[in-house]
Amino acid sequence: MRKSRNAAVDSMGCDVISDTLASPEVYRYQVLLSLMLSSQTKDQITSAAMKKLREHGCSIDNILETSDQVLGELIYPVGFWKKKIEYIKRTSKILQEEYNGDIPDTVEKLCKLPGVGPKMAYLAMKCAWNQIVGIGVDTHVHRISNRLRWVKKPTKQPEDTRKELQDWLPREYWRDINHLLVGFGQQTCLPVGPRCYECLNKEICPVGKTNKKIPSPKKIKKEEKKIEYIKRTSKILQEEYNGDIPDTVEKLCKLPGVGPKMAYLAMKCAWNQIVGIGVDTHVHRISNRLRWVKKPTKQPEDTRKELQDWLPREYWRDINHLLVGFGQQTCLPVGPRCYECLNKEICPVGKTNKKIPSPKKIKKEEVKEEME
Repeated sequence: MRKSRNAAVDSMGCDVISDTLASPEVYRYQVLLSLMLSSQTKDQITSAAMKKLREHGCSIDNILETSDQVLGELIYPVGFWKKKIEYIKRTSKILQEEYNGDIPDTVEKLCKLPGVGPKMAYLAMKCAWNQIVGIGVDTHVHRISNRLRWVKKPTKQPEDTRKELQDWLPREYWRDINHLLVGFGQQTCLPVGPRCYECLNKEICPVGKTNKKIPSPKKIKKEEKKIEYIKRTSKILQEEYNGDIPDTVEKLCKLPGVGPKMAYLAMKCAWNQIVGIGVDTHVHRISNRLRWVKKPTKQPEDTRKELQDWLPREYWRDINHLLVGFGQQTCLPVGPRCYECLNKEICPVGKTNKKIPSPKKIKKEEVKEEME
């Protein structure tokens, strides 16, 4: 099921988004930094933050010379970004003063660094030092191990799961187990609504055997429709475009299953041409919340036209990417995290949304982050 290696972790894991052409010390530092940023953060957001850090100059000396404000702008909107600024600065200072600009080469020493927990330490040992001394257990590995009954009794903490796994799993599988299960958890064994109906393990998995829930006919119909679109579009590209894709929005929108958002993003990403703004649900929602439209819009296409009327063209390239990440992490569809948003004083929604989590909940989230 992981043969294709096309999950987010496969293209955005800590070893992939670090600079392999840098010196060994800088590469190891970037691996550690990417792991610190990844806590409570989607791989796509971590990857984008690391890209900005690398463009800025991701070495210990340069990060220490970077102001907290600039560092925050570079890593935002990773989860708990304000706390991570502190962790990154303190850790970088320790590495500079105590490790001669490198990172520790033992789990014990790594775990003493601010913001570094066991999961990060074991993965850093694997990816930075090429040493397999334990299994990095994140929420995916923890969840799937419990679902598959790979633990003697249900475990509450990832560290308990790690100890249980290491008790019985042959050491030769320790290197790949995290990577395999994380991708499996991102694509199939989801936290909510696992796709047991398409899982190859459903007949031997305790959860799969009992989870008889399958997608509604409407959802199946939608998936079948996408397959049909892909087949028809591929045929058209083969016959009419010599195996390439159209190079205009108008022609792209004539392909089965392709709408304006996809067309504008395809022009940007595939042809490197900025001819309009790709407006998805995140951009549509946030533009309305920020009152970037003259009056509330009901359709993303209406939002696109409004945005393009006033937004300077030089910002069209980045606006989708920025707002999608912002919408995934902070300006959520339900329960937006206005309390931590830098725009809360100028955002019409942020000004009126005074709801903040209880101190107990915030503390719990911070503790959970540090444990990972």
